[in-house]
Amino acid sequence: MDKITRLSDAIMLGAMRRPQCHGYFFEHGGSCALGAAIDSTGVKEDYDELTRRFPELKRTMVSPIPLLSFRRQNLWEIIVELNDLHDWTRESIASWLESIGL
Repeated sequence: MDKITRLSDAIMLGAMRRPQCHGYFFEHGGSCALGAAIDSTGVKEDYDELTRRFPELKRTMVSPIPLLSFRRQNLWEIIVELNDLHDWTRESIASWLESIGL
């Protein structure tokens, strides 16, 4: 678990463990994209610990959703929005992160 250094890898590996959920790290036996990262790395179900492990979550970026690219948000907010509001799969989120080097 300690060998995972990229957020995209953490999400992809965690997505293999359980189905996707929306709105919470974990719910009804599933995980969201950030929950998948928690699952695969063994960090506690805690925002602060997750951002210590992956400080890029606090990075300000633009969304990959073209209509939302006018506003800047923290990466963790973008991931939550993609998972919960735009129904991206965790694998799609991980692929996007990989495409931008994360």
